Parts: sequence; structure tokens; C-alpha cells
Amino acid sequence: MYFRWFETVHIKYLQQIGIMLDGNANDPKGAIIARSECNFLRPIKYPDTITVCCSAVSVGNSSINLEYRVRSEALGEGECATGSSTLVMFDYVAGKPCPLGPEIVERMNRLEGLEVPVKAKK
Repeated sequence: MYFRWFETVHIKYLQQIGIMLDGNANDPKGAIIARSECNFLRPIKYPDTITVCCSAVSVGNSSINLEYRVRSEALGEGECATGSSTLVMFDYVAGKPCPLGPEIVERMNRLEGLEVPVKAKK
């Protein structure tokens, strides 16, 4: 369930920066999950209201690294889980990764209200 929550919130994030506006299957370019992990900190019990947030921590030429935070209304303060993922921009027509582009990074900076670190190219 946690990974589904992560995917749902990062799709909303991507749509806010102009990626996956039609859903991945209908876009010529989109983001694929290259890596995802979850750290379970406290158990969540049903029923509960869950809040899941994500933010970008860095970007590469074609990748975005995100962090996730899961909070429970019933448990109050603190996180129940944290996670991270690496998403890679992918050109479905060409069948290969593609650059994010400066306009996407600029949208991320405006959304985050700060400057997302850009990893140096090797």
C-alpha cells in the first residue's frame, strides 16, 4: 500500500510540473520508477486518515530523486514512514531515457519554493 501511495503522490507532483498530463500510457514522454524504497517507522491501523507528501531532493540530466513522508491523523505528530525514489524521464516513442530540460527544473524550483540541487554531469 505504501508504494501505491508514493506513486499516487509523485504522479500528482509530476503533473504539477508538466509531466504525465495525460497519464503515462497516453504521453509520448513520461517518468518511470528506477528505484523506490520505504522505511516503516510506526504501524498504521485501519481506519485512519493518511497524509503523504513528496518533494524533490535533486535532479540529474534525466532523473528526479524524491523523498516521501507518510503521516497518520490517529497517531498525530511524526512520520509513520519515509521513503525515496528515483524517477527517470523516458521517451516512449524513441524507447530510451530523455533529458528533463531546464523548463522542468524551473517548474520544480517554483513548486518547491527553493532551488532543487542539480547533480553534476559525469
